[in-house]
Amino acid sequence: MKKTNSLYRVSFRSETAKCSPMERFATNILNAKNIMEEPGLKLCQLEDGTLLEFYGTGSFPPENMFKNGDTVISFRVQDLQQSVTRLLEEGARLVADIKFPCSGLAFCHVQLKDDHVIGIFEEK
Repeated sequence: MKKTNSLYRVSFRSETAKCSPMERFATNILNAKNIMEEPGLKLCQLEDGTLLEFYGTGSFPPENMFKNGDTVISFRVQDLQQSVTRLLEEGARLVADIKFPCSGLAFCHVQLKDDHVIGIFEEK
């Protein structure tokens, strides 16, 4: 599969991870499949591979992820460092350091000039 820039993940914060209106929409209308569930967090996946994260009470989302709202959209990019550099040149700022949770994956969250926080990921 060719690696392209694409929507990768959408994260939602609500009082409850399970049975929130957005989670019900994702599973009942979009046919998202449940791939992981633990207290305060539910992870689903759409047919195109997009991940949907539902954070509720008791979950531990990445630091400052929901700083300016209850929804964060994350995108897959081909070169994370180049993307970060270009965003910083345009006035964005890193919300936290770039993370490397496992081999072949790097991500960070960036606050754009208009205060929206987005995530960007690179998979090798």
